Amino acid sequence: YLPSDILYYSTYEFGKHTMQTKYDKLQSKFSSLPDRSVIEPAIHLSMGGLAEMCSSAVWMPVDIVAQKLMVQGPLKAPKYSSPRHAIKKIWHADGLRGFYRGFLATMLTYSSQSAVSWGVYESARKLCHANYPPFGFGHELHAMCHNAGLISHRPCAEPVEKMEWLIHVGCGTLAGAVAAVLTNPLDVIKTRLQIQEYHSKAMECPEDFQAPKYSTMRGMAAGIMQEEGLVGFSRGMWARVLYLAPVSAFTFVTYELLKSVAKIDPELLEPD
Repeated sequence: YLPSDILYYSTYEFGKHTMQTKYDKLQSKFSSLPDRSVIEPAIHLSMGGLAEMCSSAVWMPVDIVAQKLMVQGPLKAPKYSSPRHAIKKIWHADGLRGFYRGFLATMLTYSSQSAVSWGVYESARKLCHANYPPFGFGHELHAMCHNAGLISHRPCAEPVEKMEWLIHVGCGTLAGAVAAVLTNPLDVIKTRLQIQEYHSKAMECPEDFQAPKYSTMRGMAAGIMQEEGLVGFSRGMWARVLYLAPVSAFTFVTYELLKSVAKIDPELLEPD
């Protein structure tokens, strides 16, 4: 999954800075356009979704092979003896298409999750910087009071650095939780589409048992709505929140740490 992660973050960073640069140039020509800060949430949402679309094309074949190995049935008569064997059989049976079964459902689910995560994270981080004193107006006011001789101590940089990482953790946790809740219906549909063909084997049902078959996301959504109502789309939601919230926090903290270590200059990402 490392190549897909590299593609994911590279696509997001390059796309975000490219969009920002293009909009700044456009705004210089048309002064009536709103400030860039107004449309930045849309940039974060769109680039977060696009990044996942690109990376999913890389990691999904690996995921398909892993799924085939996990749900192939009793170990005494495995259908696939190894990952290499599974790749050969999938290729001979369906060609390249076989490695992208359910790609639309997977892409919609994870690209939506990524879009929401980046949108919430970037907006929440910006809000914290604007309102928490060490970052926003309070810090400037503190410096002005010091320069005027009203207070004796200077604004300290160390607490700012410590608070910065707390902001990353908090905003990352919030982003993961919100994304988990909002995209749970899509995840329910995707998961049920993926496992339905293996349902009877996994549950050791009788031979005459016929698991319901839905070939499209729309059909599966209609089936869930008919059989379970809206509650069906919330199945596993809190488990996803408990999983995605800390994972998202760790991911964003790692992302910010690597950026700070690399000391990326945004100007280097701007196109010529």
